[in-house]
Amino acid sequence: MKKRTSLFIGMLVFSNTIAQVGINTPTPNSSANLHVANSTTIRGTLLNPITTVQRNSIASPATGLIVYDTDQKCLMTNNGTPSVPNWQCIGGNSGNNAVSYSKHFHYAFPGTIPTSAGDNSARSGTLSNALTTMSNWLQANDPSQVAEIPIVDGIRLDIVFYSTSTTGGAVLYRPLIVNTNATSKNLVGVTRADISGLYQWPIPNILPGNNGYLNIDSDMILGWGNQGYLETSISTFRITGDDGSLYRATFYGYRDYINSSSTGKHQIHLILEKFSPQSGGLHN
Repeated sequence: MKKRTSLFIGMLVFSNTIAQVGINTPTPNSSANLHVANSTTIRGTLLNPITTVQRNSIASPATGLIVYDTDQKCLMTNNGTPSVPNWQCIGGNSGNNAVSYSKHFHYAFPGTIPTSAGDNSARSGTLSNALTTMSNWLQANDPSQVAEIPIVDGIRLDIVFYSTSTTGGAVLYRPLIVNTNATSKNLVGVTRADISGLYQWPIPNILPGNNGYLNIDSDMILGWGNQGYLETSISTFRITGDDGSLYRATFYGYRDYINSSSTGKHQIHLILEKFSPQSGGLHN
């Protein structure tokens, strides 16, 4: 016990004197607080791999805190403050109107997905495992794809199946923005949709935390048309109280159906983008 205490005290004295830590090196670089060097076996450095939900649950994350987000598949740093975090992937474009996050998800769904016309008929609410959403279907049938669904800052895209057809009939779904954060978010923006004509709706809506959703097309439904025909919905919004970032969610749907003997697949494309503000941009 005496030897361990002496060793511990010695480490504290050494750390306070040198103010640096070297792993596999007795001479850490003079510019580094922590210097991790290779040993005889070449290895990498693993930094705290956590999910987006776990990242968002960190209480008062320090500015500059770094984690690896397994959902975003990137190293992320908090460029905000402990009270107002602003997590961004490291290595993104830092220029004007920078796209700090962009992900395109495409999946070809069969025509046998169970649906319910009552699912998510309201404009907003809270998701449950009982609903026929894209994420629930993937979790049950192709779970490796769940992590590929676009999500940034805890805002995730999803769809709920309203009706499907194996004979070339209407294939309908509702496009959803889902808040996976523990706290609610206030979204302000606009949706523009091409649904056999152009429509536009405002998005003033408080998204509840813990999988609260918003049907961005109000009470309308997007449909898969025949091959080559796309029904499109694009939402641009911001989250009040954040750093001024702009978000854009795009939904595309079409059908591979050719004839009764070649019914094809239901194709869905989801694109989520985040545009971080440039440095400055504030008049004193």
